[in-house]
Amino acid sequence: MEKLIEIGIFLVLLFVVITVFNGKDDTDSKKERSGFILYTDYGTGNQYISTLLDFTGHKPRLDKDGKQVNIYTNPAKFSKEEKK
Repeated sequence: MEKLIEIGIFLVLLFVVITVFNGKDDTDSKKERSGFILYTDYGTGNQYISTLLDFTGHKPRLDKDGKQVNIYTNPAKFSKEEKK
């Protein structure tokens, strides 16, 4: 039983380390992480976001006009002011 607990703790810590140190994406500012995890469906080009503790599923990533971000037809474009 103790071995099972140790494996569980190891897996949780591994998941946190991978999530925190996986590099920045364009939802992050230059100084810190946004807390969002960005997913891209490369078949459609649509992007989705979620958070580490979001158990309700991915939500469509929307641009400032309310349209879903699509890396092929509608890439997210942010000004320097919006990235701060």
